[in-house]
Amino acid sequence: MSALTRTNILSLYRSFLRVIERWPTDYLRPNRNLKHILHLRVTEGFRQNNAVKDADVLRALVLDAEIELDALRRLAENEFKEKVNYKFQSYTHFRIGFIDQQLIQNIIQDL
Repeated sequence: MSALTRTNILSLYRSFLRVIERWPTDYLRPNRNLKHILHLRVTEGFRQNNAVKDADVLRALVLDAEIELDALRRLAENEFKEKVNYKFQSYTHFRIGFIDQQLIQNIIQDL
């Protein structure tokens, strides 16, 4: 493995770690730490492929890692937040409206 390739791979690894560091905390699921799981997966993936010497295989692995890194970046930065016009409506409000509608239908049927 040439020094340039090793430098590129280490740079890619550090890029993964930077994206994972910015990963938001999920306060709704405090017992599931996705940031920790991502860190373990990335570290283990790079460690497993440390012994790869074939240039073509190495190139394919780096390409796959760059695609995954780009996907993680887009998720972490919430790239599509501004592109999607979604107005949040609480689940409770929806259920109450649904119950009221069913109650009215039941009353009409009883008449």
